[in-house]
Amino acid sequence: PNNVTKINLKALKEADSSKVYIRENDGDYRESNGYDNNINLNNGVNYIYYKVVSITNAERVYKVKVTREALDDNKLLTFTPTVGQLTETFDPDVNKYTINVPVGTTTIKFNGTYSQGASQVGLNSNYPVTLGTTTQFVTITSQSGKVNTYEFRIVREPSHNANITNIVPSTGQLVPKYNTNTSEYEMTVEGDVITLNFTVTTEDPNAKVTGNKYNTLSDGTNTIKIVATAEDGKTKSEVTITVYRKIDIKNINVDDPIDVPIGDVYNLEVQYVPENTDYKELNYSVKDTSVLTIDANGVITPKIIGSTKVTITSRRHPTLTKTITVNVIQPKILSDVYYIDRDIEYISGFEVATTIDDFISNLKNDREWIHVYNVDGDELSDTAMVATKQIVKLEINGKTYDQLTLVLKGDLDGNGKIAVADINRIRNSLLKKITLDDIEKAAGDIDCNEKIAVADINKIRNYMLKKIKTMNDAILEKKANET
Repeated sequence: PNNVTKINLKALKEADSSKVYIRENDGDYRESNGYDNNINLNNGVNYIYYKVVSITNAERVYKVKVTREALDDNKLLTFTPTVGQLTETFDPDVNKYTINVPVGTTTIKFNGTYSQGASQVGLNSNYPVTLGTTTQFVTITSQSGKVNTYEFRIVREPSHNANITNIVPSTGQLVPKYNTNTSEYEMTVEGDVITLNFTVTTEDPNAKVTGNKYNTLSDGTNTIKIVATAEDGKTKSEVTITVYRKIDIKNINVDDPIDVPIGDVYNLEVQYVPENTDYKELNYSVKDTSVLTIDANGVITPKIIGSTKVTITSRRHPTLTKTITVNVIQPKILSDVYYIDRDIEYISGFEVATTIDDFISNLKNDREWIHVYNVDGDELSDTAMVATKQIVKLEINGKTYDQLTLVLKGDLDGNGKIAVADINRIRNSLLKKITLDDIEKAAGDIDCNEKIAVADINKIRNYMLKKIKTMNDAILEKKANET
């Protein structure tokens, strides 16, 4: 029987001179007096050997086979999970159970005891727990080989926790810094950021997050929604992030060349491509700083009349550069043909029927800066004719730097013609019936002696009679003498 764990044996030798030795199973021989008590028995087959040695050293071995019956007990006696609760009290004779575990449980371990002498599979092991039902087994095998299997259904309910604890962008920073009470954020990234990812941490690691990966950005404003969904598939947390990607600069354009009058400052105007780029920071350099300087804001300060090169470079992309010519010019109307009076501020020496186009062509200034206006302030076309009291202006970059009044010799009334009416104005002036202003006096002073006299009337009359071809001999001689 299995309950017999020890056995007593008696071995009587035939000759008193012989010696007896005993060996249990795989043990070593020991001398025996023939009375061996409390020999341990293992389950199953046991072998006990007696060896008798005669006085002449002759040996004889006796083999005793003792079979101890194996147990059939294969019960799980006690059972306790490390987490959760059994839905019913454990009973070794009941083989199926349900264990309810808390939300979020990821592992479980089984502790328990089982029948003496039996073996087990399934206790003291860690098992993964997933959402829903997971089934694990504990097997108890008796000494006799009989198997008893216990089934445990592990039930985990879905979590309702969709709370987001932190959001970290792959570049840039959230404004404000992430906190669980705020669901809307803003951030700005550089113009070369194509894709934006977010590392999102949830309170429940089993919550699923969408919208945080591979967000392709376009220029300007982008809206990204990050959603955390709890295990239940219904509870959600949503965060909206407005991402402004700076608009990159593609090119810069600057007028070339530009003229800057000495004695003034000039704000260099740069056209950005695209116009709404966020990268308008520029660096400036001047080849010859004796001609002009330029500050960090693109303000040019002329120093001497001359020309030099100015280079404009994008700070964002240093390969984007433009080099232009800047001319520092005299901000005065100049002419090698006409006489200019700087006391009364007039210009003279042109003939009747001279067009505005021909008049401007005889000035030394760049044509784009010269504009001629009538007495009402209306700009005259190139085909209009010159007349006394018209105004020529030097306008650079929207600012008037110099202006002169046109004086057509003999044209006192400003109609661009020389006629009897002009003679009458001079005569009435001499008779003190009218007073001529300075420009009218300059128009009537044909011989340029700084006074109005009968001689001037005679010159006008001779011009009208075609006895002389021009009224400008005296004024052009004065010009020549100045030169």
